[in-house]
Amino acid sequence: MYKDYEFGSTLVRYIISEESSKVFLNLLPKDAKKQPTEKYETYEKGGQFPDNFDWFDGALFHLSLSHHARSPYANGYKLGNSYDDMYFKSQNVIKEKDKTIIETLVVSDEGYEVLHRLTNYNGEGGFEVSSTFTNKTGKTVALEMFEGASLDCLSPYSEDDGSKDVLIHLFRSGWATEGNHFTCTLPELNIGKAWGGNFSNFKIGSHGSRATSEYFPFAAVEDTAANVLWGIQLYCMSPWQMEFSRMGRGLSFSGGLSDGTTGNWTKNIKDGESFTAPKALIAAATGDISELADIFLKMRDKEIKAYGEEGMPIIFNEWCTSWGTPSHEKNLALARKLKNSKVKYFVMDAGWYDGTIGDWTPKAEIFPKGLKAYADDIKAEGFVPGIWMEFECTNEGSKFSTPKYDNMHLKHNGSVIWGQVGKGRKESFWDFRDPDTVSLLEEKVIKFLKDNGFGYLKVDYNANIGSCCDGAESGGEGLRQHIFAVQAFFEKIRKGVPGIIIENCASGGMRLEPSIMALTAMSSFSDAHESVDIPVIAANLQYLLPPCQSQVWCTLRKEFDDNRFAYTSSAGFLGRLCWSGDIMEMSEKQMSKIHRVEEFYDEVSNIIRHGKSKILRTEKLINFRYPKGTQAVLRYAENGDKALLVYHCFEEPERLEIPITGCWKIEKALYNADISVSDKITIDERKEIFGNVILLKKVDEKG
Repeated sequence: MYKDYEFGSTLVRYIISEESSKVFLNLLPKDAKKQPTEKYETYEKGGQFPDNFDWFDGALFHLSLSHHARSPYANGYKLGNSYDDMYFKSQNVIKEKDKTIIETLVVSDEGYEVLHRLTNYNGEGGFEVSSTFTNKTGKTVALEMFEGASLDCLSPYSEDDGSKDVLIHLFRSGWATEGNHFTCTLPELNIGKAWGGNFSNFKIGSHGSRATSEYFPFAAVEDTAANVLWGIQLYCMSPWQMEFSRMGRGLSFSGGLSDGTTGNWTKNIKDGESFTAPKALIAAATGDISELADIFLKMRDKEIKAYGEEGMPIIFNEWCTSWGTPSHEKNLALARKLKNSKVKYFVMDAGWYDGTIGDWTPKAEIFPKGLKAYADDIKAEGFVPGIWMEFECTNEGSKFSTPKYDNMHLKHNGSVIWGQVGKGRKESFWDFRDPDTVSLLEEKVIKFLKDNGFGYLKVDYNANIGSCCDGAESGGEGLRQHIFAVQAFFEKIRKGVPGIIIENCASGGMRLEPSIMALTAMSSFSDAHESVDIPVIAANLQYLLPPCQSQVWCTLRKEFDDNRFAYTSSAGFLGRLCWSGDIMEMSEKQMSKIHRVEEFYDEVSNIIRHGKSKILRTEKLINFRYPKGTQAVLRYAENGDKALLVYHCFEEPERLEIPITGCWKIEKALYNADISVSDKITIDERKEIFGNVILLKKVDEKG
C-alpha cells in the first residue's frame, strides 16, 4: 500500500506492507527518467530466502533495545528484533503557515513506540527528519542504537542488485585535508548481493568530540542509470554514524547516534520518558552531487538568517602575522595600516594570555593598559575587535588543572581525561554538565567579553576527549550529554553578549557539522594557513557548508609575485575572505592590490552568499600538498543572471572545459584571464600557482 504526498519536485511515498505492517519511505524526484520497479516483495519471517528475493521490509528509522535479539550484522544493530516487533499505527498531516509535517506513529505490542516527523518548509527541496522514541512498557528499557533517519530499499529504480549502477558518495576529512569527496561502488564496499541474500553493513562516523575529524555527516546514494541521488545530512556534534546495509537487493541508508558497538552508547529510558534522535536532512535529486548538496545548503539558509549577521564582512586575523606574539602596540599599528580597507572584524588570535589556557589572564607586559583599552583602540580605528579562546579546555599548568578542580573536569573510569594537541600541549576538559563549571565560565568567558568590549569570538578546540566519559549509564551517553551542554553554553554566549559574532574552529575544520554551525556565524574552513592546498580545501567544502560560513585564510607575504598574490587572494572568493600575513611590510602598491580585491569581493559577495556551486577539476582526486592540473568552481547567482568563476592553476595546469547553458559573456575579471566563453567556458591558463576570479553575465542570443 502506498501513501503519496507531493512537495514541489519530489513525490514522498510511504510504503506500507500489507503482510507485515512495516512502513518505510521513498523520495522520488518527479523528473526522474525511470519509473520505480513494482517489486516490493518481502519474505516470511524465519523462512528461506527465495532465489528471486528482492526487497526486505524497510524502516523509517532503526533502533535496538538491549533486552532484544540483535541485528544479523556483525558490526551493528540494524533490523534486529526491536524493529521486527514494531508496526505501522497511524499517520497524520499537520499544515502550518510555513511548513507541512507528516507524523507517522510506529508501535510495538510491548509498549514502546516511535513518532517519525517529516517536515517540509514551504518551497524547500528537502525535508527535516526527527524521530522520538517513547517508552510505555511499564519498565526501564535501554536503547543501544537509535538512527532517526533512514532511506530504505534503494534504488527503487533498479532491476538488479545495483552493483553496476549504484554509487556511494562519501566525504573524508582530516587535519588540513577537509572535505575529500570520493565515490565507491557497492562491491568496493563489500555490500554487493550474496547468493542467499545479504547480511552486509558498511559504517562511517566520528569517534570522539571532533565531529568531522574522519568523515563529514553527509553522504549520498546515486543510481547512475536513473540519474537520481538520495542524501542524508546529520546534525550531530557528538559521535555519529551512517550505515549502508544490505539484506536483499535493496540498500538501507540510515544515520544517527553512534551505537553501542562503535560509540559505547547506551541510553536508559524510564517508563513514560522519551528520547529524540539527532535531527537530519534528507532529499532526493536528479543530476549530480552538486544538485543534492545545493538542496541541503539552501535548507540551512534559515539558520544563517536567524543568526543575524549582516552582509559578508571581511576578516583580518593576525595569527599568521605575529604567530602567537600579539601586543597592543603591534595590533594597533596593523589596524591603522588596514584603516582604508573593507575589513570589519579585527581578530587577535592565540598568545594574548599569560601562558596557560584556562586562566585567561592577559599578559600585562604586552597589554599594559588592559584588554578593554586595547579593544577600545581597535574600535576607534573602525573595527570590531575579536579575540581567540579555547574555553572548553584547561592547559597542563593552569591553576584550574590542579586536583582542586578535578571534579569539574571530565573523567573516564574515575581519572581526569587528558588530550594532546598534536605532539604538543596536554589539555583536560571542563565538564559542562556541572553547574559550577558553567558558572565559572560565565565569568571567564561571557563577562570577560562584555567587560572588555569584544564583538567577535573565535572559539578553538584542539584535543579530542575520546568516545567515553563518566557520569551517565554509558561512556557514550556521558559524552553526548556533555557535548549537548557545550552547545547550550554557545547559546548562553549569544544571549549574554548580544550581537556577538562567533567563529567555530576546531584544529581548523574538525567541527564543520550543521548543529554547531547553526549556533555560530561562520567557521574556520581548515588549519591550512598559507599552503598551496588552500584552494583545494576551500573548493571541497562548497558542497558541505554554506560558503558564507566558510572562513578561508588568505595569508599574504611581502615577497609574493603577481601570480602567487592572485593565487592566494582568489581563494578567498570560495568563502569568507580572511586576510593575514605581512600587512605591515606591504608597499602602497601592494595595499592598493588588496583594496582592489576587496572591492571586487564586495561586488560579488551576494553570489558567494546565495549562489549554487559546481566543482570541476582536471584531476579527479588531488594530492593536497602537491596539487596538479586545473580547478574551477562555477557558482551561479540565485536568479541565474550572473555567475562567478573561481579557478586555480596548480603545477602542470591543463585545459579545462566547463559546460554552461545559455549565452554568457565576461563582465569583469579580477586579473588578466586566458579563458574563452561560448557554449562552454574554456580555461587554457598555463601559469603555475595562479588564480583568478571572473564575473560572468548571461545575455540574450544577440548580446
